[in-house]
Amino acid sequence: MIQLETFKDLSDIEYFPSIKKDCTEHCKKKMAKIVEITMKQFTEMAVNYYKDAKLGKDSSGYSYILYCMEPDKDNDPDFLARVENKCNIKINDNNELIHNFKKPEEEGEEEEEEEKDDSKKK
Repeated sequence: MIQLETFKDLSDIEYFPSIKKDCTEHCKKKMAKIVEITMKQFTEMAVNYYKDAKLGKDSSGYSYILYCMEPDKDNDPDFLARVENKCNIKINDNNELIHNFKKPEEEGEEEEEEEKDDSKKK
């Protein structure tokens, strides 16, 4: 899983890891691979945030990413509940993330919203 410090180093141009004169070809390839993996993981998390965020609620991308980075039920229950209240995400019994998770009562709300949108188009 993405290391937040690694991403910070890559996203802040001032701290971006430079190639030093003693860097080898292997080192250069390894750094390129680290950047590729880190950015891919971050992109997937960021896109999932926009897919999972509930409309009409103020959700935090930062909190969502922290939640996803360490899906551990031992985290602060209030933090977990806040994120789950604002995003369609849940941690299952195996500490795996379930994206686009909807509580049964929310399923009907989404269908009502789609019907309203459809009736406006007509």
